[in-house]
Amino acid sequence: FKASTFLDTSARRGQTYRYALEAVDDAGLSSGTVNAITVVAADNGLRPGVNRLNGQYDKVRKQFSLAWEYKPQGRYNFVIYRASTGGTPETIGQVSGAERTFADLSLVSQKDGFEYSVKVIWADGGESDLSEPVAVRFTKGK
Repeated sequence: FKASTFLDTSARRGQTYRYALEAVDDAGLSSGTVNAITVVAADNGLRPGVNRLNGQYDKVRKQFSLAWEYKPQGRYNFVIYRASTGGTPETIGQVSGAERTFADLSLVSQKDGFEYSVKVIWADGGESDLSEPVAVRFTKGK
């Protein structure tokens, strides 16, 4: 007897599947299907994160501007986080899933600028991890 496992890598979250076991010996004799079970593919809640997050300080508008890419289709919002260098990220805003930019107009005194991250929150409750932070600094000069 050899124990084995099966992982259905084609299963889609939220879909219902029926599985059954059939044993076939070396002579080709079959047990027939037994112990059929019905399962719903689990949703771990993890969704893809944003790509190519970048930012810059706009001297004319006096704001930090962020932009990113996100390809998945669906209903979701983007939540924007800001932290002082090395600090804990805090939520500072949210934009609809149709947007791919954010302007931080709530500037506070921070001579070094900020680190920004983005998280995707889906309507079904799923979330992405917080993106890698991007550092946005005040530009020097005139």
